[in-house]
Amino acid sequence: CRSNGARAIGNMVKICPVGLLQPELVDGIALVMIKIVASGSDKARWNACHAVGNMILNRSFPIGTAAWTDSYFESLNSAIKKCKNFKVRIQASAALTSISSLEQLGSFETPKLTASNMTGMSQCATNIKRVMESIIGAIDGVDDLAETQFSEVKYKEQLSDQLKKTFRHFHSLIQNTRVGDELSWYLSSIPISKYI
Repeated sequence: CRSNGARAIGNMVKICPVGLLQPELVDGIALVMIKIVASGSDKARWNACHAVGNMILNRSFPIGTAAWTDSYFESLNSAIKKCKNFKVRIQASAALTSISSLEQLGSFETPKLTASNMTGMSQCATNIKRVMESIIGAIDGVDDLAETQFSEVKYKEQLSDQLKKTFRHFHSLIQNTRVGDELSWYLSSIPISKYI
């Protein structure tokens, strides 16, 4: 089954020693996980989110340096914001708490302002801002149950708790860092206590 396969792959990557993580294989696995998180069945998406969290726990997993880093975070952000299944949203949010260092979020290099990059923020800061925006949007919308299936309502409190835990995790990652300074303009516009 595709969903169990995704979870098994995540478990294998989590325990895989450095020498066995070949770039071509890792790239292929990462791209498949991005696709499943974004568009699989609910069961497959939940398992893929779980797998992504496990893969991130392997310090040799090249998240932060690989070309697919931004897509990895965008797929989780999208699941958090748009998935109708609360268990998938909970697991996508939980996967983000596997991030243990800012290096896993991308480059710290601040690019020059160009027509395609008007923010002037580093890749790391951009990914943190996008994650925080997703979490904030999900927390703000967690009580809007208009399009929520009745079977999902019982997970509302668990979703809210996990989203706040993920927000606290990212907020603590950037405390007293250059990236935190880079995002100070954004953080000052957020009522932090509402999301912690």
